[in-house]
Amino acid sequence: METYLITAIVTLASVVTALSAAIVHLWRNQITSTSAAIFKLEARIAILEAREQELEKKLDELEAENHRLRTQYLVLATSHGSSPLPMWIKDTNGIVLQANKAYERLYLKPLGKTLLDYIGHRDSDIWPEHVAKVFEANDKRVLETRDVLDVIEPVTNGDGVDIPTRVIKYPRFASGIDEPFGISGVAIPEELS
Repeated sequence: METYLITAIVTLASVVTALSAAIVHLWRNQITSTSAAIFKLEARIAILEAREQELEKKLDELEAENHRLRTQYLVLATSHGSSPLPMWIKDTNGIVLQANKAYERLYLKPLGKTLLDYIGHRDSDIWPEHVAKVFEANDKRVLETRDVLDVIEPVTNGDGVDIPTRVIKYPRFASGIDEPFGISGVAIPEELS
């Protein structure tokens, strides 16, 4: 029986050794897999942190540009406010971004309109169709040539009569950008020339 017991103990020891080796092997594989997963996660975290820094830098740049453009807009809006000449700015789609009080007084009020009716709209929303088409064609010409245009345009008065008016239009560019963001214009009515 002693031999049987010794054989059983040796066999059991072999099994325990084999199990221990298997457990160590599994444990090492698990550590290797976990280490690889941790390494991948750390690499992804580093990439995300770099992207976050890039986005923060771009956000800072955009905030600075927004501040600069707001300042330019305020200067522009206030500088045209006291001009006796009608002035306006439109975007490249013909939407009116700004017009001054002289424009409202000389052109909109006789039509029963205000700056609120004009800003944010197109000429075709305010002016008779034939007048709006002339304005739009000349705006398009300014955008295509990127040059100053000095023309006579019809301006319909409150009685529905078209008054030939000298208008100077020119493209507007933002600092550092080659594409115009819009068109500015100045009208020189006969009574002011």
